[in-house]
Amino acid sequence: MKKIFTLCAAAVIAASATAQTVTESKTFDNWYIGVNGGVATGIHPSQLGCGGSWAKDITPNAGLRIGRYFTPVFGLAAESNVYFADLHHPGRTGNNLFGNMTNTLVTSMNTSLIATINFSNWFGGYKGEPRLFEVSGVYGLGWGHVFGGEDGTRYYANRWNSCDKVDFLTNVKLNGNYSFQYAKNVEIRNSVLNSKDSFWEAENVTIIDSVINGEYLAWYSKNLRMIRCHITETQPLCYCDNLVMEDCTMGADADLAFEYSSVHATIKGNVPSIKNPRTGSIRYGSVGEIILDKNIKAPGDCILEAL
Repeated sequence: MKKIFTLCAAAVIAASATAQTVTESKTFDNWYIGVNGGVATGIHPSQLGCGGSWAKDITPNAGLRIGRYFTPVFGLAAESNVYFADLHHPGRTGNNLFGNMTNTLVTSMNTSLIATINFSNWFGGYKGEPRLFEVSGVYGLGWGHVFGGEDGTRYYANRWNSCDKVDFLTNVKLNGNYSFQYAKNVEIRNSVLNSKDSFWEAENVTIIDSVINGEYLAWYSKNLRMIRCHITETQPLCYCDNLVMEDCTMGADADLAFEYSSVHATIKGNVPSIKNPRTGSIRYGSVGEIILDKNIKAPGDCILEAL
């Protein structure tokens, strides 16, 4: 188990936002869990014995990665991958599903500490909007083990090794509390953001065709514009200055919205509840509850009306 080249189509299950790594990143921000899947092959002559070749020895592998981005480009992670076919003796057959001599479904595994470099963000820049497709380089050191079999000198091997590979990533959603906190001059499109306290004190941010799940959305933000977005969870968009919403929708749990905000909003469908907006206008399909009490802040002249 020396160096292998792996092409991974990695579905990132929980990838934290990388934009907030630049400032005010907290200890538990920007962590992610990734599922690796792809193929591997040997590249050294010692791995291609018994008539093998790099093309003939292509084998499936799968793994799990846990990591953290420290900047939009650089990160660290730990991962473990398992391999389902024999790199050393591809021409021999055994009494197992894959025709190798270990007689086990999983023939070998490799666990590594790796450094990651996001080439897409390095060369293309990162503007706060996750790409649909990304390319990252990976290099690390780890421990390898080969399971079972007849040849004890090889199949019971434990050895230190290195890994270098290229990841091809598809980002399907973005997770991580406090994402885009203090962000300025950012535009986000076609994203799913799962984040408590996102966009706090953000300025000049535009969000288009996205879903934002998380309580206390965008408190104390300035010049936030949302177009065709869907918002869920409690107390969104409070203490905002010059909030603009165009053709947005709100989930059933997005209650107590707009408290002390200056806002111009057009919201399709139902708004669970509106509480003490400061000024502006809010137009909605329907509303569950409107709360205007003695705590409303001046000027207290927000127009509330149905579409």
